[in-house]
Amino acid sequence: KLIHVGAAASYRTLTDRKVGYSSRPESHLSLKFVDTDDLIADNVVLLGGELAGVWNSFSAQSEVIYADVQASGDMRDASFWSAYGYVSYFITGEHRRYKNKSGAFSRVKPKENFLKDSGSGAWEVGLRASILDLEDEDASIYGGVLTDVTGGVNWYLNPNTRIMANYVYSQRETKETGV
Repeated sequence: KLIHVGAAASYRTLTDRKVGYSSRPESHLSLKFVDTDDLIADNVVLLGGELAGVWNSFSAQSEVIYADVQASGDMRDASFWSAYGYVSYFITGEHRRYKNKSGAFSRVKPKENFLKDSGSGAWEVGLRASILDLEDEDASIYGGVLTDVTGGVNWYLNPNTRIMANYVYSQRETKETGV
């Protein structure tokens, strides 16, 4: 059992005075669904937070990040944000392992490796939802809002081999066009 809490902040000075944000659906098999194009800016402030927990075979985690783009010239300051939540469960009894030194999760070790001693490996089911909002009406930026929902199954044959099957549903909306 564990609880992980994290926070991050950064201040970035833009030497070429350009920044832009874009993303594809989480399947990464498509063109970009949302895009701010290049924004003329002096600095960007990034703030982030994360929370994760493991309770036996069940785990949950979430993360949020906020970007404050400090514009230059005639542009207005803009802000964007993104977040996700993820839950998983090992139906074969394993759990997500954590490295205290690095503050990160490590690879899964099945109780029984596949084919070794008639083992089945480790089976995990998961569900993830995420949102990326690249719209700021006050700054007249309509890069779109991308929402993804993913359901998946992971089969860990051994600590070094994983087979994944995911279904990703993605939807793009924009406040400017309503599509």
